[in-house]
Amino acid sequence: MVTVKEILETMDYGPGAETPAEVRAWLAAHGRFGPFIAGALTAPGVTRAVQNPATGAVLAEVAQGSADDIAAALAAARAAQPGWAALPDQARAEALHALARQLQKRASFLAGLATLDTGTPIRESRDPDLAQAVRAFHHAAGRAALRDMDHPGRAPHAVTGVVLAPALPLMGFATAIAPVLAAGGTVVVVPAPEAPLTALALAEICAEAGL
Repeated sequence: MVTVKEILETMDYGPGAETPAEVRAWLAAHGRFGPFIAGALTAPGVTRAVQNPATGAVLAEVAQGSADDIAAALAAARAAQPGWAALPDQARAEALHALARQLQKRASFLAGLATLDTGTPIRESRDPDLAQAVRAFHHAAGRAALRDMDHPGRAPHAVTGVVLAPALPLMGFATAIAPVLAAGGTVVVVPAPEAPLTALALAEICAEAGL
């Protein structure tokens, strides 16, 4: 009779829910990534290779970014801000809730991409990274709905610049931009050079959600 000890010694992990197929298809479809400005990826200039830190494999070519790119991003953010700030607080709250739900729908893709981008285990990409990102947008949506009550007569900063760290790229992106968007501001995000792909994917999802 097989003992419990023998069963435990011979057990192996089953396949995870996340597979790299969708992520690799997304990377292949884009090829080379330019800066994401005014709701779309722009043509890349000088690029560099982005590698999976766990394996050293090249994942994609990403634009280095230039002073002109920064100026264009700032101009786009400044142009978008008055319209975003003019929305009723509840409308901004609904947009942030919609974005959080979109992240949940793309959970497998985002967790898989974050794992390739940073080399972290898939479990860490799912929770806390993705889970906290979703919570950040839901929380910011609640704050957006109460903005006028909590901060009457206050105006948002027009544009906020954010430089992300490479660790926990999903949570880092969300916790950096969600409060700014809730207040009616807009954001220019500079992703970490070590892990830019996750931020680019999140920017696409923000655009798909109507932000």
